[in-house]
Amino acid sequence: MKQWLVEFKQSWHDKTFVCAIVGFILAYATIALIGLFLPIKLFIAILSAIAGWQLASWSWELGPKVKAKLFKD
Repeated sequence: MKQWLVEFKQSWHDKTFVCAIVGFILAYATIALIGLFLPIKLFIAILSAIAGWQLASWSWELGPKVKAKLFKD
């Protein structure tokens, strides 16, 4: 745990890390604000679309790796 904290503190000097953290916070804050103002069913639909989009982006890179392991061409 102590080593993790040291590395986390050192990461704040990396501008890419800081931008990623800011983007993460803004994205989740936006999702939370949308959830406050929309009906629950519409909000769930939006979250499902975001999850589907994320799964599709993961599968773009993950698909070829899984195929290579399953079907040794």
